[in-house]
Amino acid sequence: MVMTGVRWAESPRRKKNWDMISYHWKDKTKRVFNPIIDWTDSDVWGYIHSRKVAYCKLYDEGWKRLGCVGCPMVRGTKEADRWPKVMNVWKVGMRAWFEKKPRPKWSSFDKLWKAWRDRDASLMGDLKREEQCTLFGSFGMESQENGKKSP
Repeated sequence: MVMTGVRWAESPRRKKNWDMISYHWKDKTKRVFNPIIDWTDSDVWGYIHSRKVAYCKLYDEGWKRLGCVGCPMVRGTKEADRWPKVMNVWKVGMRAWFEKKPRPKWSSFDKLWKAWRDRDASLMGDLKREEQCTLFGSFGMESQENGKKSP
């Protein structure tokens, strides 16, 4: 069994898709136990303070979640402002990846980088919908009309 600290309060997606006990997404023979799945942020901080548990001081600076610097799930500029050298390493690596093989979803590296860092940018690239369908086929591409698959 795998035990996690996943909580519903972390995201609407987790609220929708996670339970107290579930099966591992990759190995259905493994069970996943999420003992604090229904804890709120207040519950977590109450536990930490009542038991004097040490915690990362970045939370005292206003950070809400900590993880990998540059993670596309937490796009924005706050991390880049705080750790510009780390973000530069990400940028250099992504540029090398982009230039090694053409990436048809993005017309330029700058557009790919914007999609990586900007929560409002599309990770699907800057292609028009019809171009995406041609490139990727109709797999998973829903049309706006009647909820039917695109041809």
